[in-house]
Amino acid sequence: MRILDRYVVREFMGPFILSISAFIIIMLSGQLFMLVDFIVQKNVPVLAVVRMLLYSLPGIVVQVLPVAVLFAVLISLGRLARDSELSIIRAAGVPFTRIVLPLILMGAAISVGGFWLGETVVPWASHKSETIVREIILKDVLPSVEQDIFFAAPGGRQFYVGQVNKDLGTMERIMVYETEYGSFPRIVSARRGRVDEGKWTLQDGVIHELDVAGHVAMSMSFERLEIIMDSTMETFVSSQKTPREMTRKELKSHIDLFEKSGIQVEGLRVEYHLKLAEPMAALVFAVIGAPLVARSPRRAGGYFGVVAAALLSFSYFVVQAVARSVGMKGMIQPVTAVWIPNAAFLLPGLAMLLRVDRPRMFSRSRALRSFLVACVFGATLVLTLSLLGSVPAVAATVPIRVCAQQMVFDGARDAWELSGEVEITYKDTVIHGDHAQIDAGAKKAVIAGSVSVARDRKSTRLNSSHWHVGRMPSSA
Repeated sequence: MRILDRYVVREFMGPFILSISAFIIIMLSGQLFMLVDFIVQKNVPVLAVVRMLLYSLPGIVVQVLPVAVLFAVLISLGRLARDSELSIIRAAGVPFTRIVLPLILMGAAISVGGFWLGETVVPWASHKSETIVREIILKDVLPSVEQDIFFAAPGGRQFYVGQVNKDLGTMERIMVYETEYGSFPRIVSARRGRVDEGKWTLQDGVIHELDVAGHVAMSMSFERLEIIMDSTMETFVSSQKTPREMTRKELKSHIDLFEKSGIQVEGLRVEYHLKLAEPMAALVFAVIGAPLVARSPRRAGGYFGVVAAALLSFSYFVVQAVARSVGMKGMIQPVTAVWIPNAAFLLPGLAMLLRVDRPRMFSRSRALRSFLVACVFGATLVLTLSLLGSVPAVAATVPIRVCAQQMVFDGARDAWELSGEVEITYKDTVIHGDHAQIDAGAKKAVIAGSVSVARDRKSTRLNSSHWHVGRMPSSA
């Protein structure tokens, strides 16, 4: 059997290497016009373009590995079937599943290798490649038009931008995570914003103050908030990251943080689970490709393998694109969406693989019943994993809500200055005033100017009030 295994693997490796090389050349050819434009029109050094190409190779390899496995399985087994070697081996008493077992194991090993590359080499290399594009080639004031962009800024600030509109110069779905000021982190989220010279202007947002346990201790809404930036835009561009440039661990930490601030993270969760589901497609293609050769017409020759591989890979990526879009919209759990393509192709592949050696056991009616049972089992398994792996984080109940026309934060004192129709809500207590000072560290507030305290449907008017969170407000 070892001789047979080595022979089958040797037949597989030739088409596999050729397929990887061919797909890499095809994908690089798609960037040819852009690269020539960089060199000729933008006067980008040739060395910079070559570096960008080299850094993009690991990501391309991970993308083409599953398709290369499918082409290699169909072409290698197709050659054995065309020369009657496959029939002779089966006539000697070797089951078909045993013949293709080395190829399935190769598919599993390639899946593991692709996942390892995607977690170690690809994020680093992709970030290097994209940084060259952003800093040297594009040189835009705003980052390139992408979704789910991350920035690292001086002063312990992390920025997230959900979408950039370069035509209008605006951004949507913004979050700022600050750790420099105060004892505990602060999360600022806004629906939209704009990058101006030396500052970020955020609109229609909420500020969350976190406690030592990571729960929201205080929440304040704002219509307009300006954040002074003491670094150039180039600093942000060089530190910008997309989910493709992150490991699963990095992306998971951002997802957990965003859920605490109430930001929708379905799209990021889809990207998180895709980092594992996409490499596993190599194993899926090995399982579904092998039994197709046993049922292929001998006269079709090598053309059958190429055509079947092209149709299968195209169908897989169509299903993946649809499921990915549905998952990003939140119609189904993200983990379910990304694993639907693998389940939809793996289960029929297993059914066909078992039927090759047991044609009598798998009559049409019994094959249909077995296939339906396998589909139900697979769907149940995927849904179970979805419920276990996608339980959303629940933020703690917000004890304080603050509204005012103007808010100014003093980082040196970890204090807020509020003015103009100040309203502070804590549990069933609502305090109104003209001005207020809130000491976030000591959890104390001083409200002045036409102060009114409403509690249990009773209202009291005061000239000023000193309030410690967790106690009743007291008059001055």
